[in-house]
Amino acid sequence: MEPARTNDDDAYRQYRAEIKREVMGPSLRNGVWVVVALNVAFIPFDYLSFPEKLQSFLIVRLVTIAILIAIGRWGADRWPLGSSLCGCFATGGSLLW
Repeated sequence: MEPARTNDDDAYRQYRAEIKREVMGPSLRNGVWVVVALNVAFIPFDYLSFPEKLQSFLIVRLVTIAILIAIGRWGADRWPLGSSLCGCFATGGSLLW
C-alpha cells in the first residue's frame, strides 16, 4: 500500500507545481486589474458619501493601487502564492480604513 501513497503524493506535488507555474500568475494579474478598476471606480462614491474624508480615502486608494500594480507586475510570476496573499492583505487593509 505504501507505494500507491507515494505515487499519489508525487502526482499532487506535480499538479500543484503546474498550477503555481502556469495558472496562478495570469489569474493573479487579472484579479489585480479588476481590483484596481474597482478602486478607481469607487473614488467618486467616496466624494459623494464622505466629502470631508476624500483626501484620506484617496491616499489609501492610491497606495493600495500602487501596491497591487507592483504585485501584478513583478510578483505574479516570481512568487504567485505570496503575491496573492500580499494582494489580499493590501486590499483588505484598505477596506479597514
